Amino acid sequence: MTTLGTPVACSAFHHHSIRFAVTGRRVTFFLIGGLAAFLLVWVAPVSISRRLRHQMQRAITRADIQLSKWRGNPPRLAALSGQVAVAGVEVQALDSRSGWASLSDREGRFTLRDVTWYPGASYDILVSTDYVSGSFARVSTTSTLPPDGILQAGKVTPGGRVVSLKDQPGVNSYSREPYDYKNKDFYLNLYQSLTAGKESDEQKVDAVNEYIGTRLNYDETGKELGSARRVIERGSQWCGHLAVAMATVMVTGYPTRILNLTDDHDPPDTHVVVEVFYRGDWHLYDPTFGVRFLDESGRVASYKELRLNPSLVSDDIFSSYRRRYPAANSLAWMPGVYSSGYHHFYEIELP
Repeated sequence: MTTLGTPVACSAFHHHSIRFAVTGRRVTFFLIGGLAAFLLVWVAPVSISRRLRHQMQRAITRADIQLSKWRGNPPRLAALSGQVAVAGVEVQALDSRSGWASLSDREGRFTLRDVTWYPGASYDILVSTDYVSGSFARVSTTSTLPPDGILQAGKVTPGGRVVSLKDQPGVNSYSREPYDYKNKDFYLNLYQSLTAGKESDEQKVDAVNEYIGTRLNYDETGKELGSARRVIERGSQWCGHLAVAMATVMVTGYPTRILNLTDDHDPPDTHVVVEVFYRGDWHLYDPTFGVRFLDESGRVASYKELRLNPSLVSDDIFSSYRRRYPAANSLAWMPGVYSSGYHHFYEIELP
């Protein structure tokens, strides 16, 4: 989002790059360890063998990267573009440095940001239609990096074994955040008071979303979250803080997740929103502005629907915000963070 007068990256979360620094001694160690892992795979239970296969592949990749460095070709960041057969499916590279996944567009096209490239690099691409399970495709790249830094994967066809995204090692597009048990009663009481008398799921979630939207406070400039309770009591100008506040209140009643979104601009625009699951589907809410977006049938749209049809992010929806903050910067960037397809999920963990 943008604050008054100054564009800011409002995400409360930061993705950390993995540094590759492997000595020759470590290369030998990794290769030996990889061979041992390969042998253990055949006698280990499925969950253990999956981890061992992943560790073995990482060992091989690290050795390849070190060899590439010795040959004068240090690894570089690149983008990987391709196409799958289905629109609106999640695509990610295992062990992604950036932690961003992508949703394919209407033609099935996708782009993965910040993959690690070196001559001969290959990637395990995990494709999911339901955010729960997925299957793999192996993508190999060229020996030279194109001038625009975009690797073309062509058509990607996943197949073979189906894995659970939460259990698959190397899935970096999902993060887990601890629940604030210290203030559990506060959140539960607030949820009950806001939803009292509300009968439908939409009415209940709307009530919480609209209330959190009143907590937008440009005088609260601190970037540290503190706690969701602090945000609720004092407000915040940061969309990431407000998303955490809404998710913390909602999670005791509904499956809820936080979405960190970005686009291709330099510097990028970022925004953090919330999805709530009810009536068999996810529905997206923006607690920074206390709004949600309706599809053609009048139901609250999901992130997937907004990715495929960003025109649903109408400027008219933010009219109340503009009345409150007439000097606010333009929100013309907003549809772009949905249409890019770039996202990272956060889940607040309950026992």
